[in-house]
Amino acid sequence: MTAGLQAMQGSGTPYGEGFSFNIRGVGTLNSSSPLVLVDGMEQSLNNVDPNDIASISILKDAASCAIYGNRGGANGVILVATKTGKAGKVSVSYNTLLSLNQPTKLIKTVSNYAKYMELMNESAINIGESAPFSEITINEWREAEKDPNGISLSGYPNYVAYPNTDWYDEIYSNDWMMKHSLSVTGQEGGRTGYNLSVSYIDNPGLIKNTGYQRYFMRTNVYSDITKWLRIGTRMWGGYHTDQKKSDTNSLRNITTQKKWYRGFIPFMTGSMVPPKQMRKILSHITLCGIWLSRKDISRIRKCLLPSIPI
Repeated sequence: MTAGLQAMQGSGTPYGEGFSFNIRGVGTLNSSSPLVLVDGMEQSLNNVDPNDIASISILKDAASCAIYGNRGGANGVILVATKTGKAGKVSVSYNTLLSLNQPTKLIKTVSNYAKYMELMNESAINIGESAPFSEITINEWREAEKDPNGISLSGYPNYVAYPNTDWYDEIYSNDWMMKHSLSVTGQEGGRTGYNLSVSYIDNPGLIKNTGYQRYFMRTNVYSDITKWLRIGTRMWGGYHTDQKKSDTNSLRNITTQKKWYRGFIPFMTGSMVPPKQMRKILSHITLCGIWLSRKDISRIRKCLLPSIPI
């Protein structure tokens, strides 16, 4: 730990955590992020395997301003040095990490639609209004719940015609994350040193199609030609598979979550509902006493069968 260094994580999105650093507070009205140099080159710390780090130095004083200019003087500098070969036997290191990812806290809502209708009736009666849902509609939903695979009057299974979907259970899931890293470090003949490392991360995320897999490699090789001349190379690169992952920014917005649909929309891929029969489902939901706006119908169509033009 370093005095005055503040590290923050702005998101829990896999490979989009949004790490930020402040050194001894904010010293500018613009970006307050310090200058990060890895082996003398500007680079994000997201692209550095912690197992490859040999040392970290923090600068924010007159010396950093003199060396790195106004940018280093205003926000400070983080210097990261990666491992190189050392004298002695060849060292092979393998590290593995296995962890179970699960949501820290989920807000449980009423997903049973019969229960929801009863609560709405109770709320309306308490403020002197008439109940919006009839007992016949509530009882129909209760009876269908007892036999979810039964066929309703509309010709569809009860779990489609009378759904009780808990969207938190459908969207979020617990899953395992794993990380493997392998490095080889050594020195040959007292002149040539090397550090070769590869790593692999598989983080599936808490939501389907939001995870990523990353393959990363770093190579540090040097050779002392004379006492005053050293040549070498430092190479790194990687590949990650999150280019087409789903955007989950709206799920972090509590205002958006309040607008989530109740349990009366079934969880389906849409492949089992022919386009010509979609109107029957919408008509059935409306006849059961559920008022739907044009925007509601549009969103339900997208949910049940994305291929239907809206």
